[in-house]
Amino acid sequence: MAHALTRWCLALICMVGTQAGTLPDPMQPPAAVSKHADANVANPADVLVLQSVLLNGAKRIAVINGQHLKQGDQVNGYVVIAIRSGQAELSDGKSKLTLTVFSDIKRASNRHQAELIHRKGAQ
Repeated sequence: MAHALTRWCLALICMVGTQAGTLPDPMQPPAAVSKHADANVANPADVLVLQSVLLNGAKRIAVINGQHLKQGDQVNGYVVIAIRSGQAELSDGKSKLTLTVFSDIKRASNRHQAELIHRKGAQ
C-alpha cells in the first residue's frame, strides 16, 4: 500500500512539473518591448519603454527595455538625465525625452475614450 501511494505521489509531482514549464515568465518584458525591437521605427520614443522605476533614498533605477539604468547610463543613443516617480528623462544632446510608466496603457485609454465620444456623437 505504501509503495502504491509513493508511486501515485511521484506521478502527481511529475505531472505538475511538466505543466510548470508552460507558465509565462513573469520577468519577461511586456509585448511592447518585443514588438518594437524588430521594427524599423523612426521615432525613438516608440522603441524605448519605461517598465519600472525603483526609488530607495538617493538610489534611483529606471528599467527601460529590460535594462536597469541609473542617471548617466545610456540606452539607444540617449543618456538618462533624471529619474522620478513613474518617469525617466532622457537626452540625446539635442532633445529631451520623458518616458512614463504605463504610457502605452494611457494611449490605449485615450483612444478608447475618443471612440466612445465619437460613438455618442453619432447616435
